[in-house]
Amino acid sequence: MAQPPQTIVASNRINIPAICRIPGRGTAFLVSPGILLTSLSVVGSKQEASKLKAVFFEHGKQAAVTVDLMPHSFFFSSAFPDYLDYCLVACDTKHIFNVKPVKFPLILKGIPEIQMDDTVLIVQHPLPHTLEDGAVTEPQADAEMKRFDQVIRRSRDLFYFKFNSQYDNGGSPVFNEKGQLVGLHSQRNIVGEGLVNRAVHISSILMHLFANGQLHKIDASGTPFAEIWSCWFLEEDVTSGLKVIQNFAEWDVRKSAVLEFCQIMLSKEKVPLEAFASADGLKTLLESLVRFKNEEQVVGAIMRTLWKVTFGNTEFTDDLVKQNGIPEIIAAMKKYPANEDIAEYGNVLLYNISLTPKYCAMVAKEDGLASLLATMRGFTGSEVVYKFGYGALGNLCQDSEATITTFVGAGGIDTLCAGMSAFPNNEYLNENAMRLVAGCAKYPQFRCHEDARQVIKCIIAAMYKFKNTKNLARDGNNALWDLGMETSNRLVICDHQGLEIIGSTATAISEGY
Repeated sequence: MAQPPQTIVASNRINIPAICRIPGRGTAFLVSPGILLTSLSVVGSKQEASKLKAVFFEHGKQAAVTVDLMPHSFFFSSAFPDYLDYCLVACDTKHIFNVKPVKFPLILKGIPEIQMDDTVLIVQHPLPHTLEDGAVTEPQADAEMKRFDQVIRRSRDLFYFKFNSQYDNGGSPVFNEKGQLVGLHSQRNIVGEGLVNRAVHISSILMHLFANGQLHKIDASGTPFAEIWSCWFLEEDVTSGLKVIQNFAEWDVRKSAVLEFCQIMLSKEKVPLEAFASADGLKTLLESLVRFKNEEQVVGAIMRTLWKVTFGNTEFTDDLVKQNGIPEIIAAMKKYPANEDIAEYGNVLLYNISLTPKYCAMVAKEDGLASLLATMRGFTGSEVVYKFGYGALGNLCQDSEATITTFVGAGGIDTLCAGMSAFPNNEYLNENAMRLVAGCAKYPQFRCHEDARQVIKCIIAAMYKFKNTKNLARDGNNALWDLGMETSNRLVICDHQGLEIIGSTATAISEGY
């Protein structure tokens, strides 16, 4: 139903200060501090926009204020479909920092519908218009018009008006009788269409911004997270959760979105990796790991999710490393030394990363060895921590005398013995430990250390326990041979039936089991 003009004007007084003139181009209006919404046809390209200014308060009680557009700070426009014709562009906030932006809706629920015969308010800064007879209407240079028009037709994205103005315009806000932003208006001669007097519905702009991850530029304070998640997350498309994270910058909203998304990913039996990758999933999670580094719950959830998406996937592991994931994982392990989940998933992630030899030096450079040892000393009851910790250390120490020297100097031999003694029945754990020993025993720093004799006892015990495990038997055999190069070690080997297990496993290894 059409509303009286005076009612519409009264309800829209709060919006007027946020509307500005782009001299010689049209209109724009603040939708967030320092962010203008206008038509792309008003500002043109990013380069053109850098030369433009916006003028506020021209017809108010205070003096007019002119600010620069700042597209180098932020500029986003609709490339397709072309009829959307909108643009978000940054502007200088000096002298307008106290201007309340027009409220831009961030969820579809509650956006008012536009019906035929509705009367709306269009606030515009008119431009010259060429009439059918060739005459040109010339508005006052700084004119601002508050124009009422009636909706005569509505399509999915657009609605059209009954009366054509005698002037062209673009970038004008369209308000309903409640002062709500409902559209972005323009009247122009368009090739192939003639004179077009229409507005893009605000819901179409909202959906386009969301799809392109640009809503983070608009202040979302006051919009409850539950409503945001309910609006944008789609059960059939898990990556829509990523888009919520990418679109909403407010601390509590993004934090809640990260936790929700991680929970959903971890609940999935099969993760849609291709869709996750195409939506910049790893980048989004790592950025969140940095941003929420002081939020232990979030860090734990992200570490678990990173494990799930990289497990057995070398392509994702490579991408994780390329995006600076190693230092962030290690930083999380160091920051929360009392969190067993973070320790376990951190060790698993470092193990998976270190399976690629070229990444071992990167892990070592970031103090990864010390972090791995710290988790094993901190969680002596966790088989997962030891199992994957040994695996990662074994990878780091392979053919790296410098790393082995660091390992020995950091008390690594004692930690090695502790896990093998604590979990004598865990085959995979002892297999990883044996590989670590075999890689270290070649070097005198390790085999001549006083703790080496204790390692020998653990090796022999594991070899007897798992004598049918080929890799463990082979690595144990090699380790004992290297350790036996030291005289005092040979005595320990003999005293603990080491020669017998060497002999039996050597025969079995040669026969290929």
